[in-house]
Amino acid sequence: MTRKRRFATRIPLLTGVLAAAVVVMLAALLSQAWREIAMAQAEDAVMRVANLLQVEPAPKPDIVVVDIDQATIQQIGAWPWPRERLGALVGRMATTKPAALALDMLLADADPRSPIAELKRRGAALEADTLAALTRAAPDGDAVLAGVLAEVPGVLGLVLDPAQTGHAPAAQVLVRGTGKLHPLWQGAGIIGPHRPLMQAASGLGIIALPGDADGVIRRLPLFVTAAGAPYPGLALEILRVWQDASAFVVQGPPAAVLVGDRRLTLPDDALLRLVPGRFDGPAIRHVSARDILSGASTIAPGAFVLVGGSAPALGGLRIAQDDALVPAVTIQARALAQVLAGIVPRAPPQAGILQAVLLLLAPGLAIWAALALGPVHGLLALISGLASLLAASVGLFLGGHWLLAPLLPAVAAVTAFGGTSVVSFVETRRREARIRQRFEQHLAPQVVSMIIADPGLLKLRGEKREITALFTDVEDFTAMTERAEPEALVGVLDDYFEGLAEILVRHGGMIDKIVGDAIHAFFNAPLDLADHPAKALACAIDIAHWSDAFRSRPAARAIGFGRTRIGIETGPAVVGDVGIRSKLDYTAHGAVVNSAARLEAANKIFASTICLGPRISGLLPQEALRPLGEVQLRGFSTASRVFEPWPEATSPAWRQRYIDAAALAERNPPAAAALFEELAEEAAGDDVCRRRAAVLRQPRPA
Repeated sequence: MTRKRRFATRIPLLTGVLAAAVVVMLAALLSQAWREIAMAQAEDAVMRVANLLQVEPAPKPDIVVVDIDQATIQQIGAWPWPRERLGALVGRMATTKPAALALDMLLADADPRSPIAELKRRGAALEADTLAALTRAAPDGDAVLAGVLAEVPGVLGLVLDPAQTGHAPAAQVLVRGTGKLHPLWQGAGIIGPHRPLMQAASGLGIIALPGDADGVIRRLPLFVTAAGAPYPGLALEILRVWQDASAFVVQGPPAAVLVGDRRLTLPDDALLRLVPGRFDGPAIRHVSARDILSGASTIAPGAFVLVGGSAPALGGLRIAQDDALVPAVTIQARALAQVLAGIVPRAPPQAGILQAVLLLLAPGLAIWAALALGPVHGLLALISGLASLLAASVGLFLGGHWLLAPLLPAVAAVTAFGGTSVVSFVETRRREARIRQRFEQHLAPQVVSMIIADPGLLKLRGEKREITALFTDVEDFTAMTERAEPEALVGVLDDYFEGLAEILVRHGGMIDKIVGDAIHAFFNAPLDLADHPAKALACAIDIAHWSDAFRSRPAARAIGFGRTRIGIETGPAVVGDVGIRSKLDYTAHGAVVNSAARLEAANKIFASTICLGPRISGLLPQEALRPLGEVQLRGFSTASRVFEPWPEATSPAWRQRYIDAAALAERNPPAAAALFEELAEEAAGDDVCRRRAAVLRQPRPA
């Protein structure tokens, strides 16, 4: 590798390394909240892809959410309900013998809406005997609910108390081996249910949901600590009550919690990472509390039942991982289903080292792809690499519920590839500019592009190939140059050639040279062009239309800019560059080139705009061409039958009459001339018919 080549490679390489380093530094400067949100969203994406590849069977026993929804509130009454009414709802479900029944709500203090509570508030205004009698007769909502809870494996909710004012019995946790319980979420105290309810319940679980920095609920506590004592999350406590276990057993390593005959991996922070979308939809059945109370819906025996509410009055709506507001009880139900399935996502061992290795490898490979494979293939390699990285992350999750989202390595790789590719592109453009500056005054643009693509091509070898040659010329150009001001003439010609060049390039033509007012162009050289005769004809038609419109421009009209005539022919030619190294000219040689030039001039004879030679006419659909007649082209031994495209506005009947008139010309020139004159009147502006009529009316030599 030469010094220049090494230097040209070194700059993009350093740029890619710098771009990756900037990404890492910016990530380090971001707040921890932003980093956690980005990582959490990346982890969600990995788990969603994994969900597409593995369908989790419905949890057993069934999980049913009894929803105190808005319809229930409107029919049954405003929230909060008297606990007697809540007891009626629980009593309805207790008859089905659920595996466990949990209330996702905090029932702290005595029921303020119970009749007995109202009597106690009015006690000062009543005599003691009267108050005692009324109290014995009044229904006690807490007693009603406690009585129903005592009949089922019921679980009530706890919340953390920052003021250390509440109390609730702590969980029984046994530690075996080197297992440790170090939950990160802690509180000064705990707020539990009203004591009679607490005593009637079979279990107590934390119902609080810690949101991430973006407010999304992605984690639920398996354990928390309050005042130094452990408390289980609601889902884990439901599992314990169902298993009829007296205590949780923590063992390790690896850290795990045993609940009856169930073993659940225990993350370091004791928070259960929710798998988005895994247990949505039919995995969990939702039933309106109104339907349960009315008997319209029933619950199958032995199901897990969680009672909560989607009505705004309950204040239980939370942002889930799909960015939708869902009831907190639904999130708890999803967590329970995940616990039953034993799915506890967690970071793999040595995750930090693994991320560091990927942070070095991913940008390095991206830089190599940009330099070695080029932009297109490099981009495909980068996409393949990122897809492989995602596939590996998904495989880790499917294989062992290891959660690794290499977001920073992926972003660093993309940035490094982008920086390297951009600088490499700039360097390539500079090299191309140097080549163009050196050769564009001597070579056609197409040849310069070929040399840029392969700088080793200093002289293109000649080859014989079929081409279509197209020549243009401006009518009465010499007279126009004599009457026009030089500056005005040059300005009009610049605009004229620019317009023609754009049309030629658009149709796949190659401009060979510009001579005076004429353009010489080829189709099917230097590269193959499919159906080049048809493309050349379409190009000629566009040029004719454009040049007619160009003549009406003020500057062109002021100097009397003439009509553009076009000649086209197809045939074999020898193409290649001719000259010496200091002046190369890629061009074509052969009869087809001379024929196209002569055909352009033949338009003067027929008053036509486009004149097609016999070879190209034979390669085009005959119904698209109008015969002009025969002409003896200068330099050719035999006369050539020439054609042009039919005028666009003419009808099939008009065209047939034209053919009939042409056939009549040899037998009866006066009759043919009359017919051509009629055709000229019908097709205003068709000078071909007028010219043929005029020629036919000229006396023939004796």
